[in-house]
Amino acid sequence: RAVRPIVLANPAVDFDRLVFISRHSAHSHRNITGSQYPWAHKPGGDICILTGLGPDGTVEEVLQGKLGPGHVHGIDLHWDADRVVFGYASQPDWPPKWDTIHGNDVFRLRGEQEPTHIFEIRLDGTGLKQLTNHPYFSDLEPTYAADGSIAFSSGRSGRSSECGNFNADHTVINLYAVDPDGMNLRRLNDNKDIDRYPHTLDNGLIAYTRWDYQERHFFETHAIWTIRPDGTMGLPVFNQHLRMPYGLRD
Repeated sequence: RAVRPIVLANPAVDFDRLVFISRHSAHSHRNITGSQYPWAHKPGGDICILTGLGPDGTVEEVLQGKLGPGHVHGIDLHWDADRVVFGYASQPDWPPKWDTIHGNDVFRLRGEQEPTHIFEIRLDGTGLKQLTNHPYFSDLEPTYAADGSIAFSSGRSGRSSECGNFNADHTVINLYAVDPDGMNLRRLNDNKDIDRYPHTLDNGLIAYTRWDYQERHFFETHAIWTIRPDGTMGLPVFNQHLRMPYGLRD
């Protein structure tokens, strides 16, 4: 409470609206290799707009059930601040009949659970469109890229991580991109481990969290990297050879 007026006095806070997502906070996988599953969260929540940067602000919901039961998994605001791109896990039948906690029934769950897909919608609730539609692997955590495309995380590599129970199917997540019309889908990188949480920076590079065992201890796996929107010049930025912190997210 004491620091709020100091933060809001910053000249950069020249707006009075925020867009955010709401969803159930608890999820079934503490590990990054399981948090991408569409069943990692219970269905619920929405894309929300807060008007008034304070406890007395008003909140409006954008989706309002347009995609049915499910949860939002990743969101990014367009440069014009009039629309968002987001991942959505459709969950009409909850809870699943297979165990979602221990990871030993992933292959069964994949056969019954719709993967997460990428969508776009205007903040007034109009213009909803679906951009990706893989039948088996999830697309999530999108960001508007500087070249006009939309970059996102995806399990389309079809590989599992090097640790854990094989039946857990800890899918390796890499970065992909698609044009705004849903065409010209392409792969941006090829990591044998995991690349996730892409966000476009002010200089046009895409920053992301990289899981990498190369030249590091088993626990010191997370670093921040950047890549160009065309998939070239992947370079480490922070924590590539530091012992702390162990983990970085988003």
